Amino acid sequence: MILQGVSVCPGCTLSRSYLLAEPPAFDLAKKADEPVADALRRIDEAFASIAAELTASKEEYAAAGACEQADLMDVQMAMLEDSFFRDQITAAAEAGLAPSAAVLSSGKEQEDMLLALNDDYMSARAEDIHDLSLRIACQIEGLARPDLSGLTEDCVVIAKQLLPSTLMSAKVEHIKGLVIGNGTKTSHVSILASGLQIPTVVGCGNVSMVKEGETVYLDGEKGTLCCAMSAEELAACEKELNAFRKQRETLLTYGTRSFESRDGVKSGLYMNITDPCELLRPADCTNDGVGLFRSEFLFLDRKTLPSEEEQYEAYAQAAKALGGRPLTIRTIDIGGDKNAPALALPQEENPFMGYRAVRICMDRSDLILTQLRAILRAAVHGDIRVMFPMIATVSELDVMLDYLKLAASQLTKENISHRADIKVGIMVEIPSAVIMLDQLLARIDFVSIGSNDLVQYTFAADRLNEKVSYLNKFMHPAVLRLIHQTVSVTREHGKECSLCGEMAGDRVGLAALAILGLRKFSMSSSKLLRAKRLMSMLDLGALRSLQEPLLHARDAEEAVALLKQSLPGEYFGA
Repeated sequence: MILQGVSVCPGCTLSRSYLLAEPPAFDLAKKADEPVADALRRIDEAFASIAAELTASKEEYAAAGACEQADLMDVQMAMLEDSFFRDQITAAAEAGLAPSAAVLSSGKEQEDMLLALNDDYMSARAEDIHDLSLRIACQIEGLARPDLSGLTEDCVVIAKQLLPSTLMSAKVEHIKGLVIGNGTKTSHVSILASGLQIPTVVGCGNVSMVKEGETVYLDGEKGTLCCAMSAEELAACEKELNAFRKQRETLLTYGTRSFESRDGVKSGLYMNITDPCELLRPADCTNDGVGLFRSEFLFLDRKTLPSEEEQYEAYAQAAKALGGRPLTIRTIDIGGDKNAPALALPQEENPFMGYRAVRICMDRSDLILTQLRAILRAAVHGDIRVMFPMIATVSELDVMLDYLKLAASQLTKENISHRADIKVGIMVEIPSAVIMLDQLLARIDFVSIGSNDLVQYTFAADRLNEKVSYLNKFMHPAVLRLIHQTVSVTREHGKECSLCGEMAGDRVGLAALAILGLRKFSMSSSKLLRAKRLMSMLDLGALRSLQEPLLHARDAEEAVALLKQSLPGEYFGA
């Protein structure tokens, strides 16, 4: 039997299943059998106890360099200290609910409100509230929560739901895979699992079909779990696992190789990161630096904006870890599918087409100046570059450049050490930027194509809307023509051009981009090794003749078919 879910972290494993117990059941309408003052006291004690646990855990994780876990402690502490959440609980207790019911019913109100927004990011925040509410309720009632801290053997953990706090307390060395019934790619559990490099599948609704202790095969890249296997199916999975291990061994041989094609054409290979801590992990693949630092993740899940000092420390840490290799920092790209509570942004019917990124910064000089000051200060520690997202017009870029000059001027007047001569670029993700690229390039040093948003804005189709998902294809010739024009015009002006969207890490996308003339690729660290192997199979001189047919294909399917007919057969098995 094959169960299908959503891939979060790649990798294959064959192991015994471990069914995680479900959390205790609570009556959210239970009435208190004690005076209100006693109920409130018990709630206060539970809050204090959990605050102490979170503080201790954060210190432990920070000391061990476990940044994702330490950051999650901050998230839960912020929710614990939220006055609105606390006031709701107090009101529920004063209305006669038992302490645990007061906590859980108040939490559920917030969960339902966030889930009603039908947004992946907000759904993940609802998960965090549920986690904390359950933790408080169990503390009040003296009940145990689902626990993975006692694992003694290797296993694939099967769970209808897995709370972030449960994973963080686990003996992760025994967890060879995770299969979760609910969840999304952007949930905190998914982020943690990716950081821990545990093969993970979420949104697998049929996990109840798995039996305790049976042998299961998890393919994290395909997002599948094989269970209830016959002897023949088990043998097939063992064969597939051996092939995966051999492939992994082969990929590791590319770790220190240069990123070049079979005919010797060299390209730049860069990482996309969201946290400086990603640079502290042992690297299995050499690269040329960071092509995209998503700085907005410093702003998410918090009630207050990060200070200049906090941002400076994060950027400086990343620059130092790179040892002189470039660090390209994208300025805050909030809006669309990313929200920062501290900014109190208005709800919009179509946020992807609305108030986001530089459009917010143009109104909030305090926001962008604080960030630019931090970037310029951190630039003394390495080759830091700044990149502005969502540029649609020349006038928007001019405003951002004026802010950059002002930030440098302020630091000079305050006699604060900084570098003002850093390279400046933009994200090319709106068709108008491609059309006006000659004028934009006269003001900047480089561009980076954001293929995810470029596809979205080319077809005016929300990439999170399943009903128009048929338009979300980066191999469509309309997108390929925009990319080719960007690469060509940038080269004519003697400037750098890269691509940092999902297309760079896709085997078909990588080949198409190389054929179109791109020579600088940025992708998640997990895709670097395979990219090196794939590039080594391409004879770009021979494939140059495919450029025109790709640009004049009828649709994405025809473009992909052209590549499959022309690329070596082993390319699609690598």
